Amino acid sequence: MSKRTTEDTERDLKRAMRLYGEVIAHDNPDVEALWGFGTATLRLDRNLDLAETEKQVDAENKQQREKYEKELAEYEKKYGKVKKKPAG
Repeated sequence: MSKRTTEDTERDLKRAMRLYGEVIAHDNPDVEALWGFGTATLRLDRNLDLAETEKQVDAENKQQREKYEKELAEYEKKYGKVKKKPAG
């Protein structure tokens, strides 16, 4: 059995959640940070609404990407593929 108190565990989980949140804000696709943040929030039973918001944002991004790809395909079908200019 651990000699840590509930308060110690909660304090450490809050700190971990804050640090993972900072990493996610800086590098959103970091899977390990998302996993750590999710684990800490579940243990604290907090910010579960944030997880739902992350799901909603992902769904909206997917929908926008699909719309863009459809419009691009229609444009290319009508006008042909656009050749990209070399950088520089």
